[in-house]
Amino acid sequence: MSDVQLSAQEEAPLLLDFDDAELVPPEGPGPVVLRVRGQAPCLNMVVRLVPVRYIQQPDYWVVHIIGDLQGGVCLEAVRDYDEILAPAPLGKRGVVVVGNTKRERLENPPT
Repeated sequence: MSDVQLSAQEEAPLLLDFDDAELVPPEGPGPVVLRVRGQAPCLNMVVRLVPVRYIQQPDYWVVHIIGDLQGGVCLEAVRDYDEILAPAPLGKRGVVVVGNTKRERLENPPT
């Protein structure tokens, strides 16, 4: 495994793709959670689910998948990620998960 120094542009947070996204209803009392799985391009990349901020509840709440490199050095190795955002920021109808080349609309689970 080798270290690769990234350019200043690549040090900024990256929008990452994902393989699977789902809204998971609680099995008992508790919030609905958003679960997103995929692969990060760097072993040391921190993956975060970042919801857009709204003044009013939208029909579909947008959540971006962000990859962050602290220090700008990528340890080249693809690694799986499995991130949970709890409680999920639910729109009136659901959530839209946005990756680099993919977006997926998820409907709210029945209550």
